[in-house]
Amino acid sequence: MSTPIGIIFRDIQRAQRLADFGFKEDLVTAGLLAGAELSRACDWLELREEITVEYPEGEVVSVTQHDGSVLRLRKLAPDYDPHNRIAAMNYIQQHAAKGEVVTGLLYVDPEPEDLHRHLNTFEAPFNALDATELCPGSAVLEKINAALR
Repeated sequence: MSTPIGIIFRDIQRAQRLADFGFKEDLVTAGLLAGAELSRACDWLELREEITVEYPEGEVVSVTQHDGSVLRLRKLAPDYDPHNRIAAMNYIQQHAAKGEVVTGLLYVDPEPEDLHRHLNTFEAPFNALDATELCPGSAVLEKINAALR
């Protein structure tokens, strides 16, 4: 008997974005989308031997999967510039329209924002804080919960 490996779309919007990027038929085939809506949040695959492939930059390789389906992978060319967000999205779309999945470093923000500043996190590590700093009190928690309703 095969051992199932869990494949979970924890972020349902991510699965929907895959559909939006041209993988809708694959997700419908896998039973993850019904029409344009997500029908269930997870699926499973049987444990199989790993499939690996080596191919040169800028090239496309067709990889036959265990079920007989073929995945066409395109490795980025050495002169690809990953610093243009719109160009990266267009590149993905253009190749998805050809049935290709682009692999490699597709986008790097040339001026990234500090993650802690972006998320407005506390500067000190939590294990260095005492109970009064970790718990803002019932009134503040109620206000936070009310904002999330």
